[in-house]
Amino acid sequence: MGASALAGMSPDGITFSNPIEITRGGTYTGNWKSTNPSVNAVTVSTSEPVIIQNCNVAGPGPLIRLPWGGNVEVRNCRGFGIKGNFHENQFFIAAGASRIIVENNYFQNTSGITLGSMGSGTSEIRILKNKILNIDCRNSSGAVGMCNFVGLDKVSNVPNIEIAWNQVINEPNNSNVEDNINFYRSGGSSSNVARVHDNYIQGGYPIPASDPQFSGTGMITDEGGSGAEHTAYVESYRNQFVSIGNTAMSIAAGHDIRYYENRIVASGVLPDGSKVNSNFAGMQIASYYGPEFFYNNSIRDQTAAYVTPKYSYSVPTSGRNDYRSDGACAGCGTGITHLPSPVTKQSEFAEWNLWGSKLTSNGIAIGVNGEGTGSENVLFAGLTSTAPVPTSPPSTPPVVVTPPAPGTSGPVLPTPPGVFYRAINFNGPALSLDSHSWEAESAAANLSVSNGNRFENQNVSLQNAPDAARSSMIRSSIWGSNVSATLTAVPNAEYQVYVYAWEDNNSETYSLNLNGSRVVENYVSGSAGAWKRHGPLAAQVTSGSLQLVVSGGAANLSGIEIYKTGSVQSTQPVTPPALPPAPVVNASTSIVVRAAGTIAGGIYAHFVVKANGTKIGEKKTTAVKRDYSFSAPAGLGRVTKLEIIFDNDAFIANQDRNLLVDFVKVNGVSYSSEASNVKYDIGSPGGSDIFPGDSVMGSNGTLIFTLPSR
Repeated sequence: MGASALAGMSPDGITFSNPIEITRGGTYTGNWKSTNPSVNAVTVSTSEPVIIQNCNVAGPGPLIRLPWGGNVEVRNCRGFGIKGNFHENQFFIAAGASRIIVENNYFQNTSGITLGSMGSGTSEIRILKNKILNIDCRNSSGAVGMCNFVGLDKVSNVPNIEIAWNQVINEPNNSNVEDNINFYRSGGSSSNVARVHDNYIQGGYPIPASDPQFSGTGMITDEGGSGAEHTAYVESYRNQFVSIGNTAMSIAAGHDIRYYENRIVASGVLPDGSKVNSNFAGMQIASYYGPEFFYNNSIRDQTAAYVTPKYSYSVPTSGRNDYRSDGACAGCGTGITHLPSPVTKQSEFAEWNLWGSKLTSNGIAIGVNGEGTGSENVLFAGLTSTAPVPTSPPSTPPVVVTPPAPGTSGPVLPTPPGVFYRAINFNGPALSLDSHSWEAESAAANLSVSNGNRFENQNVSLQNAPDAARSSMIRSSIWGSNVSATLTAVPNAEYQVYVYAWEDNNSETYSLNLNGSRVVENYVSGSAGAWKRHGPLAAQVTSGSLQLVVSGGAANLSGIEIYKTGSVQSTQPVTPPALPPAPVVNASTSIVVRAAGTIAGGIYAHFVVKANGTKIGEKKTTAVKRDYSFSAPAGLGRVTKLEIIFDNDAFIANQDRNLLVDFVKVNGVSYSSEASNVKYDIGSPGGSDIFPGDSVMGSNGTLIFTLPSR
């Protein structure tokens, strides 16, 4: 996945060792990498106290895992997720642990932190001062999972839970997070509440980011309706939630939940100017599981400005929905400060500046060895700073991050990892950048470029312009939707690659592939003058060649720079797959149904899924919209007819059981339940009770999706 300049934390010359299993207590330092998603980079299999510090971990599966139990501290480590064939790519995952500290780390492109099955026997959980880029649980084929920055599952009645001073940035179209922070049947106790405070959480979007369908949040307290554990005794305060789709803060279940003095700002606009159509409510409080799981909660003294481009709300003014309640919480929503309209990207940028001010005034150093916030934030590319808009002035002046003017030294770019190998200026002359010699593409040895058109326009003004030499390199390029650049006679080794690309006029959405692996997924190029230094992107050379391929939309490729980081772990040759992969008719088909239900008689809606007339699964819903996954076997061939069958409609004691279906996804392609290719056949199949597709199924019947035959 692509990474912004905020990701410039990789140490030089990483040489990774094979995965490690820790079986005794002590302090461990090192660099560990797994190439198998079923093998953790680090496994802790001891109950003795373990400290893991000053480390680098990477892999396509869990990076640091405690299968059961453990007393572990992780400090000053960097974690790098590598997309594999399944969704679990956590930086840290533990179950049944007695003590967890995760502090001053940096991780990117992982599926976050997952903690489960902990109770009063756990002495503390502290997640502090970490710096995170792009929580992402898509797998290598692009299929979407569900993941969080912090997900707590049945972590109840635990003393000393603290999640504080973390910086989380999820870039649109480069990340895939559901709830950034999720308390599911989790929390503290009446005498020792769980505390979530002073975090900066930016971004929560569907794929693509402008899609209206999204179930995520900045933070949610959630339930399940049964079981011994319940969400309770959680306080969330002084956090900042910026540009988060669906809902920034939600109390969907639990008791003794307090949200106060948080800031919520969402302009509803992405960096390329498109809308965040999934924006629903800045704050939402609703009893989804009944009063036995929902009481003694409050939302108060919040500051909010939340724009809903797709929905016609007016809280407090037209086009905004700062606060929403279903009436289950009397007295909630008091003391809300509604920031004035218009709410723009500049309003969001003010929150970023305020965050820097908070860190400085409180003496907080985040990230590995206190490396700080970084100098760029993709959401605010090209903006100039203005003063923040707090409800009261901070005790010290805000930290102002001003992009440099054209012709100056430009933005601070990541320090490349490893040893410099080669750099090539596509459609441009030889030059020197960062004390490295760049070759002119026309004279570069062992390089072949195909399917591209050469293009240069030195008159376009670059956003957040770098130095003059780099600007000149960026504005000369090779463009196209299927450009391929192949270097041969490359020594077999592990490499980190940076790819420069830019936009001269209209935005495009493209992907990048290195040696058969998708390394940048559905990147939105932005408006004229936008540019990106994608990377570091991992590549392994085992057959003497390194190939960069564009797929999807057209990209303007400006340059490539390559750094050797280590030897090849495996001597077995790797044959890259064809790019992009062609559709395979006889392959199994991935099907996702986004659904929820309403309750009657204590039972939620149930549905059956059929593909080409064959039943492939069934599910019972909950009140919260979720993605339910199914697979149609290869023998069914290409799925051209998909049926969602609602079969337990009821009306009991003034409760109406309905099935709510937002959309389905077939091999990653989304189809709305209200699209023209969908029919709602009420009652028994056939007959005259056939209506246009609807997202609300109020009677037993079938949603019939007619899908393309090729």
